[in-house]
Amino acid sequence: MTPSAARRLFIAAGLCALGAGCASGPPVGGEAWVGVDALLAARDLSGHRGYSTRLNLDAARLRAAGIDDAAVAAGRLVLVSCSPSVDATWSSFAILPPGLVVQRGQVVRLRVSEDSGNERLGLNPVIGGVEPGLPGSRPAYRAIPDWRERGLSNNYERIPLPPGQAGRYRIVQGSYVIAC
Repeated sequence: MTPSAARRLFIAAGLCALGAGCASGPPVGGEAWVGVDALLAARDLSGHRGYSTRLNLDAARLRAAGIDDAAVAAGRLVLVSCSPSVDATWSSFAILPPGLVVQRGQVVRLRVSEDSGNERLGLNPVIGGVEPGLPGSRPAYRAIPDWRERGLSNNYERIPLPPGQAGRYRIVQGSYVIAC
């Protein structure tokens, strides 16, 4: 192999490794555990810049996904998120199956059929019920007001996860966020 061919191969391998380390979200066609961030109502979709205009969620897109006004009124449209890496969260709109009732902060399983990006959030179906005992996010640190008196070097400490939840979360900006 010539030196220039080896250099091109090294650069290509480096770019592939770099791309693999910067995951934008869970893979399309795969599944992800996600936390419910918001239950969306019709008023949230009527010109609300954060959900409809900027993120391209309109009536035609909802109808194509099988969601009509009655489904929105029944609470079947939610905003969800998870953490694909320690420096990011991934958000999506999610469609709940008929009869599944969720609350903000609960965790559900999602099939990723559309990825989310800066200009448009995916619209993906929830395929599992609520995962009992797992919140979508929780604080990862607590303040220690008397840290100096105690001779500590920091005024905070990490809150340990309950047994059995290690590996299910990533710390993102000071909070445990459910891993995708």
